[in-house]
Amino acid sequence: MSTPSPLAVAWEASSHLEAQILCGMLRGEGIAARVAGEELMDEFAQAARLTGGLSQVLVPPADVERARELLETHAEGGAAAADSQWDTPEGEASDGSP
Repeated sequence: MSTPSPLAVAWEASSHLEAQILCGMLRGEGIAARVAGEELMDEFAQAARLTGGLSQVLVPPADVERARELLETHAEGGAAAADSQWDTPEGEASDGSP
């Protein structure tokens, strides 16, 4: 039996669901990502998921820097999209057309 490779925390998500989504994004970029504790199946793990625990995105140490860059770019893009939603007057398209 081989010992599992150590993993490093690349990101702390706001919820278990967000961490799963971010892991999927990283996997799509070829990074072997997983959510901390996702292999746990007991009632304590389920309670931790429901209360916002178990939200760390883990990656191999060699991929931490790239993963953080991708996740920061994603977070900045999401914040910019949310900000622009509120900057657009009601009934007006964001490109300025009616």
